[in-house]
Amino acid sequence: MEQDKIWDHFQNTAPASFDQAAPRLNFLAGKAFAAAGKRGKVLNIGVGSGIFEAAALKLGLDCYSIDPNKTTIESLRHKLSRSGDNFKTGLIQAIPFTDGFFDAVVVSEIIEHLNKAETDAGLKEISRVLKPAGWILGTVPADENLEESVTVCPDCGRKFHRFGHEQSFTEKRVLEILERRRFEIKTIRTRPFISVKTFKWLGKTMTLLKLARFLAGLPSYGDSIYFAAVKR
Repeated sequence: MEQDKIWDHFQNTAPASFDQAAPRLNFLAGKAFAAAGKRGKVLNIGVGSGIFEAAALKLGLDCYSIDPNKTTIESLRHKLSRSGDNFKTGLIQAIPFTDGFFDAVVVSEIIEHLNKAETDAGLKEISRVLKPAGWILGTVPADENLEESVTVCPDCGRKFHRFGHEQSFTEKRVLEILERRRFEIKTIRTRPFISVKTFKWLGKTMTLLKLARFLAGLPSYGDSIYFAAVKR
């Protein structure tokens, strides 16, 4: 629950911090549309600034979302001029929707914030709310060195990951976790999601270098592992 303070800040005080996530979230909206079809029911777990939801609705998806932060959910409803029960306060470990309700569930840059028990419980819940042969689509940071982002609170002296990450992932580990929850992997690959617009000249240069490494088949810092799997 301590991570709530981190995400309350980013989602409600500094929502522009999610602008660089737009290529990733737009990509996932497209994949969700391909998996679920027009008017397909798609759940997004973790709202951020609502980029995924806006893209999904534009594509014609029947979009639903959950987020632990009540203010974030209220802001999303206001931003998209939506009322009703599509957007709810809730946790991945206790998804507030009925069994077999969704054609696809999107969980992007969320699982790394969970411990192992929460991850297992969350995937179990995703399986529960998916229809038979429904899709789970998502991303996690690739091969992250957690120690590199550890910082210290100047007040209490406690060390913590500055983004609240609890776990690091390789493609092999993602595969094992999903298969343990009886998901059949269809796609898993490491790739960058590039947003040149959100950076100044130095950032643009680094982004182009990242793209060059990707095209050459080489990993780079900040890549994500994209996965798409079907409920067995």
